[in-house]
Amino acid sequence: MIIEIAPYDLRWPAAFDAEARRIGTVLGDPQIRLHHIGSTAVPGLCAKPVIDTEQAIRHLAFRDYLRAHPAVAQAYGELKSRLAREFPYNPDAYMDRKDAFVKVHEAKALRWRARAP
Repeated sequence: MIIEIAPYDLRWPAAFDAEARRIGTVLGDPQIRLHHIGSTAVPGLCAKPVIDTEQAIRHLAFRDYLRAHPAVAQAYGELKSRLAREFPYNPDAYMDRKDAFVKVHEAKALRWRARAP
């Protein structure tokens, strides 16, 4: 992958607004308030000309899935608590050890969200 940094583009705010409306529509609320963050949100600053919306959708799907599946949320909480006890001073190990659980359930969450009305 090549990282491309581009000069500031006056079209970036409008591109964000359009993407925010699409995300709001997917989430069922076209008026939802989203925040433009990152370098593309700073007038005059060069940036990677990419708006990362997949991460937001993935995080929201995971959150909603955990809310709708309390047993999975409980298992996730127990895993996090156990890992925090095992690795209290090693955040990398903590994150690495919960990664497999998160990936499995993020995939399930995205499929679940796709089927939701």
